[in-house]
Amino acid sequence: MRSCAILVEPINHKMKLTVRMKKERFKATVAAALLLIQNGKILLMRRANTGFGDGLYGLPGGSIEGNEPIKTALIRESNEELGITLLDEDVLFSSVLHIAPHFRTPSEVFLFGFRCEKFQGTVENKEPDKCDDLSFFLLDQLPENILEGSKQMIFNLLSGSHFSELHWQ
Repeated sequence: MRSCAILVEPINHKMKLTVRMKKERFKATVAAALLLIQNGKILLMRRANTGFGDGLYGLPGGSIEGNEPIKTALIRESNEELGITLLDEDVLFSSVLHIAPHFRTPSEVFLFGFRCEKFQGTVENKEPDKCDDLSFFLLDQLPENILEGSKQMIFNLLSGSHFSELHWQ
């Protein structure tokens, strides 16, 4: 969508009307993903009834709601989805993934991954209407049905990479 600005200028005792079209600013989705590691295993959730990646495993997390720091968003999402409490000092940056628009996501996504090995509470499925399985998987034995972004985040974690791009070619 474009907006316009109208500028009225006096020129030689006459008014000149200029219309300038402005492009709308670019917008992207910003989200956080939790790489929760326990005993060499990583926690994955199988999506259900969401309309996005249903039947595929993915990392817990979600989009920022605006006016909140990215780690705060991840801590909030972890409590909402898993019923656990994360402490800010235990949530460590792992990598960021820049995902191009494609068949699953209509806009660009910046996905920030954070590793965590400590938490308070018991992991449980707090959103059974959106998730039909919650399991820990060995890092070298991930399920076949996994979201590409989650798979890339785990690869980045294991390889020590802090940035990658997905679906740009």
